[in-house]
Amino acid sequence: MTIHYICRGNAFRSIIADAYTKSLNISDLSVFSSGSSAAAHKEINIPTYKRTLELLSDHDIKDYAKDHYADDTTQELIDASDMVVCVNQIVFDELVANGLRLPIDTYLWDITDIGEPGRITKDDTTLSSYYEDVFVEISTNIDKLLRELTV
Repeated sequence: MTIHYICRGNAFRSIIADAYTKSLNISDLSVFSSGSSAAAHKEINIPTYKRTLELLSDHDIKDYAKDHYADDTTQELIDASDMVVCVNQIVFDELVANGLRLPIDTYLWDITDIGEPGRITKDDTTLSSYYEDVFVEISTNIDKLLRELTV
């Protein structure tokens, strides 16, 4: 089975999901990630990607992260997936607006990005807290999804 995680910039949420899932070392499961508007925000997301790698390092799973970021979601990538996970409604709506056809097995999570309402940063401490919160939300969603798949 192949799971495709999609966020907006492919620098934070989908990178975490990709690395976390790979760290579980599940046989016959492949994973990749992309973003609904990744290439357009590649330069501005350099600090986000670096901070994501630091977070993954803090959780001892940095070695499972892909070595790049900002892959745009294409129909070819979607078609190569058995399952697609959109990290929130904004991502789903962007994919649909871009004319991409999503499979029946598309999961829609509700993981707010930093900078979206509910996760507006005030200072570096808040930002660090948000990064950790997102990691916990993603890992919890993945654990739940994988349990559902094996039941």
